[in-house]
Amino acid sequence: MGVVYRALDKKDGAFVAIKVVLPAVASSPDDLARFVREASIVKELTHPHIVPFRDLGHGDGQLYFVMKFVPGIDGQSMLRQHDGPLPIGRAIDIVGQLLEALSAAHQAGYVHRDVKPSNLLIEQRSSGDFVWLADFGLARTYQASMLSGLTTTGSIGGTLPFMAPEQITNYRNVTPAADQYSAAATLYNLLTRSYPYDFPNDVVRQLLMVLQEPPRLIQKCRPELPNKLAAAIHKGLARLPAERFADVGAFRAALRRSVN
Repeated sequence: MGVVYRALDKKDGAFVAIKVVLPAVASSPDDLARFVREASIVKELTHPHIVPFRDLGHGDGQLYFVMKFVPGIDGQSMLRQHDGPLPIGRAIDIVGQLLEALSAAHQAGYVHRDVKPSNLLIEQRSSGDFVWLADFGLARTYQASMLSGLTTTGSIGGTLPFMAPEQITNYRNVTPAADQYSAAATLYNLLTRSYPYDFPNDVVRQLLMVLQEPPRLIQKCRPELPNKLAAAIHKGLARLPAERFADVGAFRAALRRSVN
C-alpha cells in the first residue's frame, strides 16, 4: 500500500512509523478527507498486541498514517533469517498472540482481512517474542474506497497464499472466519517455510486452487508435527467458514491442547 518511514514525534519525543500512501487513482481533497474520516475508526481499536494508531490524515495528494514504532522485525523477515522453519513451540506462541489480538478485534466488530507473517511485528523482550499485529483495518478501508481504483464488487484484496477462499469471491463482506483461515495459513508458513498450496506461476490457476482444492497436508512438509496440531491447522484452513473453529479463541485453545 505504501512506504513506511521512521520519524520522531516532536510533541513527545517518541519514535513513530509513518506509512505514506499515494492513491492509485487521481483524488480530490474531498476524496482524501472522506477516506480519512472512514479510516479514523481504526484509532478506536486498542489491544496490547495491536499496533496503535497515533494519527492519520492527508497532504499534497497523499495519505499518511502515524503508528507506534515497534523495535523488531516482521514475521516474514524473521523466518527468512532463521535457519529452517521455526520450532513448534515458538511458532504456536507467536500465532497464539496473534489470535489474542484477533479475538478482541472480532468481538469489537473488526475484521483484519490481511493477516500474514509480514503484518506481524515481533519485538524481542526478556520474556521472549512479543507480537504486534499491524495494518488493522487499513487494507479493508483502502480497498473499499475510491482511492484504490478497485470499484467492482468482484475485486479481491489480501495476499493470496494467506487468503481465505471467500475473500476471492466476496472480499467486501468477509467475516472473522477469514482471519482465522489466514492465521492458520500463517502458522503453516512459520512451521514449514512453505504455503498451504504449491502454487504454479499462473495467477488464475492459483485462484482456482484456493477455491477448489484442499490445502497440501502440512505433515508432507514437516512429518514430525503432532497429529493433533496438524488437525487443528487444517480445521482452521477448511474451505467453508462453517467447517472452521467457532472463533479464533477456540482455534487458539486447540493449538495449545495439541502440544500439551
